[in-house]
Amino acid sequence: MTIRSRILGVISGMVIASSAQANEQGIFDVTLLGVRAATISFAGDIEGGQYAASGQLRTTGLLRLVSQVSYDAQVQGRVRGGQFQPRLYRESARDAGEQFSAEMRYRGRVPQAKGYAPPRTTTGLDPASQAGTVDVMTTIFAVLRDQTGAGVCDVALQLFDGARRSQVVLTQPEALANGQIRCVGEYRRLQGFSDTATADQQRFPFTLTYSALSSGSYRVTRVDTQTTFGRASLRRRMP
Repeated sequence: MTIRSRILGVISGMVIASSAQANEQGIFDVTLLGVRAATISFAGDIEGGQYAASGQLRTTGLLRLVSQVSYDAQVQGRVRGGQFQPRLYRESARDAGEQFSAEMRYRGRVPQAKGYAPPRTTTGLDPASQAGTVDVMTTIFAVLRDQTGAGVCDVALQLFDGARRSQVVLTQPEALANGQIRCVGEYRRLQGFSDTATADQQRFPFTLTYSALSSGSYRVTRVDTQTTFGRASLRRRMP
């Protein structure tokens, strides 16, 4: 398993996104074992029952010396009854000089894998069996966007990355000092993962901390988790 797939396998259940103009955006610094490893940024918007989000990941510091990894993703879709329903998802990535790209379209909430470059060496799960799932970028936007009091720690999504199915759940809101709220989260590998990946780790528990805004909403400022590499932390850059 490449460094890219390990990083994205852990982080995709929590974060990614872009610097485009949008109502919501943020930049996170990622540290592994106390060492800065990557930068993750996101941007997104919900308007008129439609949403759009995009994201970027770039390795930095010592990790960049080991493997220069980049990841870009974009998604468009609609929001119905509080549920995200993607319509078009695109991603591109680079790892140690190799370029990867993929596209998924959705018809009746069923993902349609439209193209992978280079072609996948394994078919993985049949997209036709993954109705109701969302893509990686939608999951990230749903977790990281600003929330009202009622929406804090209220996320449960099944995601399909074109070959594998996993889930992200946020629960157990806990009030902290200074108006902060902490959630208990879990990213869990469900189907389509190799025996080696499942043996490495199937569950990735994490905590997510919100800070109160003057508008009355709450904003994610920190994510902490235990990865197969060790302890990882994502901290939002403050303006």
